[in-house]
Amino acid sequence: MVGYHPSFFATLAVPSSRGGRSILYGLCQNESSLSYLSNLSCIEINPWLSRAGSLDHADYCVIDLDPDMNPFDELITVARAVRHFLAAVKIEGFLKTSGATGLHIFVPLRAGTSYEESRALALTVCALVHDRHKAITSLDRNPAKRHGLIYLDAFQNARGQTIVAPYSVRPRPQAPVSTPLDWAELKRGFDPVRFNVSSVPRRILTHPDPWREMGRHSIAAAEKRAQLRETFGLE
Repeated sequence: MVGYHPSFFATLAVPSSRGGRSILYGLCQNESSLSYLSNLSCIEINPWLSRAGSLDHADYCVIDLDPDMNPFDELITVARAVRHFLAAVKIEGFLKTSGATGLHIFVPLRAGTSYEESRALALTVCALVHDRHKAITSLDRNPAKRHGLIYLDAFQNARGQTIVAPYSVRPRPQAPVSTPLDWAELKRGFDPVRFNVSSVPRRILTHPDPWREMGRHSIAAAEKRAQLRETFGLE
């Protein structure tokens, strides 16, 4: 952020990794701040995976399922595979639409978890899923090498990386919203675009928050990764 901002809008100066002056980040922590950002036409909100005061430690591990032109039913298959491997070591994954074409699976982490530990856990899960679904997934970071494949992205798990916030609107046709889901909602024929600025406000009023119990399921990333590797015989 640069220039003027009102006194009620909190900010945090973070030293640039390239040296030189700090980068001023906005902290959207209340309704007034959200209204201020809306008045600036900030449609999409993309926070870090850590919080002010603990920037070197991750609060969440995220697996980002990023399709090419795949049918959404293939994405459902892959998301369920992620859940299968997480459940094998008693990890609860929390699902949401990306608000675009993909799905995000969040895992809450214990305080003090490093980004290296978080990323290592995500990479292990992605490797297991890819081994099971090689025909429709890719671990290659180069988009030119993954045409027609769902990218299993573990590299959002790094300091300074951002990902779209739950309930953030996306600047796309029909104004879709990145919406937390119950796993039971992820059925064949699922259409993520039906979660949009017209439908989601009604959903919030009538549907219990699927992420309401997230705080009870934080895990030790390094420990769970070791369990995964032992359970599935990874070297």
